[in-house]
Amino acid sequence: MESKLQVCQQYIRTLETSLQEEMARHAPLYGVGVEALSMDELETLANIHEQSLRQIHAIQQRKGSSHPLGGSSLAHIPGLFTSPPSMSVGLPSSLSPTSPIAPNGAGIHGNGRATCAASPWFNPT
Repeated sequence: MESKLQVCQQYIRTLETSLQEEMARHAPLYGVGVEALSMDELETLANIHEQSLRQIHAIQQRKGSSHPLGGSSLAHIPGLFTSPPSMSVGLPSSLSPTSPIAPNGAGIHGNGRATCAASPWFNPT
């Protein structure tokens, strides 16, 4: 029984470490720690956000939205710019069981299983 407990505790420590590494890797996407990024990483991050905005605009046009996102209108949408998740306090809200998106971009299916996307967000090559 003692050995099973030790194995489980080690597994929990491994999961905690993996989670912290994953959160640290994706923290800049939430606006955390961006001051520590290199110029190349900052450019990549800016491109990610610009591409996302273009996708949002395209989706809105397809759906015939009368309120396209853009410019200063983004700041007036409640909940769009919430404070970034804290790296030292608990899990980001995106890890809650009711959230369909995990912080690494993996989707959570209705059966609770996640689609994995374990690659780092910044690929220097």
